[in-house]
Amino acid sequence: MAWTLASRTGGLAPIVNEDGTPYGIINGLSLFKYFTETLGPRPGDTTVREMMSAPCKDAANTAVPKFQANAHIRDSLNRILRDEIDDYWVVDENGLYLGIARQRNLLNPPRLKIILVDHNEPRQSIAALEEAELLEILDHHRLGNPYTHQPIRFTVDVVGSTSTLVTEQAAEAGFSAPPAIAGALLSGLLADTLILTSPTTTARDHAAAEKLARWAFVGGSPLKGETVESFGKAVLSAGAGLSNRKPEDVVSTDIKPYEAGGFKLAIAQAEVTDLMQLSEHLEPLTKALNELRDKRGLDFAMLLVTDVVRGSSRLLVSSDYPPILNDLPYPPSATARATPPAWFPGRSSCCRWYWDCWRGSVYAMQVKYKHG
Repeated sequence: MAWTLASRTGGLAPIVNEDGTPYGIINGLSLFKYFTETLGPRPGDTTVREMMSAPCKDAANTAVPKFQANAHIRDSLNRILRDEIDDYWVVDENGLYLGIARQRNLLNPPRLKIILVDHNEPRQSIAALEEAELLEILDHHRLGNPYTHQPIRFTVDVVGSTSTLVTEQAAEAGFSAPPAIAGALLSGLLADTLILTSPTTTARDHAAAEKLARWAFVGGSPLKGETVESFGKAVLSAGAGLSNRKPEDVVSTDIKPYEAGGFKLAIAQAEVTDLMQLSEHLEPLTKALNELRDKRGLDFAMLLVTDVVRGSSRLLVSSDYPPILNDLPYPPSATARATPPAWFPGRSSCCRWYWDCWRGSVYAMQVKYKHG
């Protein structure tokens, strides 16, 4: 049996104990060793039938290293290169057999295939992105795209939400989304555009919202009877508020890092239904921003708190921010202290819109200082 299996698997047969744990591997080298030890220098009366009738364990190599299935190859690379071994056990967290990994495959593993959605900057993506195979980017933010080894499909468009781009691609391909997926896409679109009222909202976002609503609010759906307006208010209310979350969660949940003007910074966003509640949270939020800045090695960190009902926002900045921020064309609030919040009346959108405004202001100030 082991001989048949080995011949079908390229000369390899795993031997497993009754409890599912690995015992040994039969390959060409272990068979040669078994025949050598059995026959010795003088074969004598031992027949081939007798040798082939021996238990599998007699011809198995038991000195085979094990690797956990959830371990990273890069963490064991030195060991793989150092050991003169071709085959390794792969076991689960209980030590049970899962498979065999060959050295040549470990040194050239298949890459994780990835599509970046709603972002295109490497620092905003998963760790070790360079080890994956990037297939496509679908986004609506500024460009900061990573290096790729080969051409990829790259879609960045001027819309208020990436959900709009996904919806358009599905419709162009002749597909419709099931209610659950359509509802998820619609919730993202309405959150990004604050129920289609933000300055980044386009006619395409409105069209996508109508299409997603038809898919999501059909009969039999949990969202039956909803409208875009009622569903949007429910989505925003579910994510709004400061009292039900820790300050460190508020400043790090919806956050994106940036580098511009010689600064390293991060901008986070939180949504509330009334900015009056912000005053009682100023001190812990400022402390959390300072800790975030120090932990990530930033020059400063910002938190944009948006009133999703009235369409206004207040910006909180970490302590000891660069003096250049004092010249930003945004008036400090009446409660401004060492870490001044600032009002942005009449505007509401995702924090990336404010980032573009801030980036433009910083550039303008740098030009002003450079030329006197």
